[in-house]
Amino acid sequence: MPSRPKEYIRLPGFGRKVTALMLYAEDCHLWLGPDHLLHVIGSRWYNEIYTRFYYRDIQAVMIRKTAGGTIAILTCLSLIGLIAAFSTFGILVWRWQPEVTIPICLAPGLPLLIIIFYNLIRGPTCKCHLQTAVSREELPSLGRMRTARRAMRLLEPRIQNAQGLLSGNDILQAENLILNSGPPKKQIPGNE
Repeated sequence: MPSRPKEYIRLPGFGRKVTALMLYAEDCHLWLGPDHLLHVIGSRWYNEIYTRFYYRDIQAVMIRKTAGGTIAILTCLSLIGLIAAFSTFGILVWRWQPEVTIPICLAPGLPLLIIIFYNLIRGPTCKCHLQTAVSREELPSLGRMRTARRAMRLLEPRIQNAQGLLSGNDILQAENLILNSGPPKKQIPGNE
């Protein structure tokens, strides 16, 4: 018996959407369907929210780089600096034994180093939003630039197939329409 082709393809990325006054976070995933993009929030057995975005309705996918990863790295580096200063101060001023002080200071420093390397490996962070005619939806699963670019490489051909490509003349006509349709000119009484 021949196997059925997969109906949905999961896009790369995993994110969490913080809800309920930041008390808990729900998992978020994106799936490519035959004619739509499926956004799944809260993949728990008791609660899932599905949002469909048909390819023909997608107006824009906006990706902007954020400083979240850089801030996390700088925070961890400053904490490591404080730990190093504390241990040096303890050894020099309070006459702590280095063989006791160094392992005690490495205990909180090691997880901070892991966080730094994790952020360096994953790359820069970003925010991604999908725009339609009636809504703008944040896509938390595309929280890293590398992941967002990989997802866009998979999503863009499907949107182009559904909407078609604009020719050079279409772009020029739209540009002229936008430039020439400014705010209406006011008529000054007596200067007609």
